[in-house]
Amino acid sequence: MRKIVLGLALLGLAAPAALAQTPTTFATVDADADTSGGLSAAEIDSLQPSAVPAPAADPAAPAAPLSPAPSN
Repeated sequence: MRKIVLGLALLGLAAPAALAQTPTTFATVDADADTSGGLSAAEIDSLQPSAVPAPAADPAAPAAPLSPAPSN
C-alpha cells in the first residue's frame, strides 16, 4: 500500500512540470507554410527526432566485380 501511495505522490509532484509546457500548434511546426496541409519529414523530425527513421547507409561497392568461379 505504501508503494502505491508513494507512486501516486511522485506522479502528483511531476504532473505540474509536464503540464506547464507550451503547447505546440500546427502553425508553429509548419515552417514552410505550404498549401498542401501536410508536414514534411524535416518538420516532423523537429517535433520528435525519433519519429523519422535515419536513412540506411549505402552499402559499399565490392572491391572486385563478382563473377562465377571457373569450373574445371
